[in-house]
Amino acid sequence: TTTGWSTTYKINGGAEETGRTASVTLNAASPSAEVTFTNRQIDAPTGSITVEKGLIDEDGEPINWQAGWTFEFSIASDNTFTDTFTLSQNKQTTGDDFHDIDVGTYTITETDVPAGFTLDSIVFDPSNAQVSVNNGVVEINLTEDANVNVTFTNTYTPPPPPDCQTETAWGGDTAGGGAAWWFYYDASVGEVQTIWAGQTIDMGTVEVVGGIVYITLTGGWELREGNETVKIQGYNEIPDSRPPAGQFTGYKGTDLTVNIGEYAYYAIHLDVQLCQ
Repeated sequence: TTTGWSTTYKINGGAEETGRTASVTLNAASPSAEVTFTNRQIDAPTGSITVEKGLIDEDGEPINWQAGWTFEFSIASDNTFTDTFTLSQNKQTTGDDFHDIDVGTYTITETDVPAGFTLDSIVFDPSNAQVSVNNGVVEINLTEDANVNVTFTNTYTPPPPPDCQTETAWGGDTAGGGAAWWFYYDASVGEVQTIWAGQTIDMGTVEVVGGIVYITLTGGWELREGNETVKIQGYNEIPDSRPPAGQFTGYKGTDLTVNIGEYAYYAIHLDVQLCQ
């Protein structure tokens, strides 16, 4: 018979016997006999595999899962079964993924991880499961009714902070007075004027139209982190020396378009950075 099937027989409707060969005796009193063979499909032995994901930081502490983190795996068996799957925010395969699969030898490999992750450990449960781990490849000898849980734990190393050049910038083409350098925007000149970082670096433009200040940063320059990286003060008489931006009352915040009102002059102070 075909593998995976059992065979029984009955002679003349008698008791059911197991086997593929029936023996009957024919004679004058019993010149014929009825033999019935029955084949039944045998359920193949199965087991289950669950794959889970653990995430830790460089100190070995668990970290929260972030959207967009996806870990890719492959699974293959000696029964020609192959599949690929991913672990994302659910952190583990569902029970139906590899539930009631044929017994046999399965290999599981983590094939791709997000940037910054390295494989730290692979553990399995129960401890007496027939599992071996070699160079990040898990081999499972799945036996009948076995439920094997495998956890791949990865360590996350965050990228180094960017190398940033930080500067103080002033908007406008007119140099201010006093010992300390600064520039201001002269509304009588108007039009688009330059924003100067570190006194000599052209890193953007500013224009005031109808009392609204429009700031544009260029060349990769951006505002530094903080809640008051943009400070603006309007004047009808310009100070003789650089005004302390921390004392500005016109505007403090992070907006690059600000309605400050109409003045003859504007002191526009920015905290900026250029990161590589």
